[in-house]
Amino acid sequence: MPRMKRLTRYPVTYINLIEAAYRRPVRITLDTESTAVSLRADIYLFRKAIEQQVKKSPTRKLTALWSKARYVQLRVVGNVLIAEPRKDKTRAVSKALAGSDKTTA
Repeated sequence: MPRMKRLTRYPVTYINLIEAAYRRPVRITLDTESTAVSLRADIYLFRKAIEQQVKKSPTRKLTALWSKARYVQLRVVGNVLIAEPRKDKTRAVSKALAGSDKTTA
């Protein structure tokens, strides 16, 4: 199991993956299923590092990235890692646009 690193130690490609997967599914084919599982764990730790950094010293850029990262789900199918938007995100946006979300303050 990978260990969480400082946010600056993660590759920039993880940010690009979050940005892309927030909009549409991204498939990453790896050599083995265990490599895919390990990468998924590392990306989840990256997401946790973003969360901790936002709590520690929030910036507009980090907060936007955290908002997107929360709505990206990762799953492994064989040796393929799939990063995709959460389905509940689409429902929440649709409800908000339709005006059927009856939340109170």
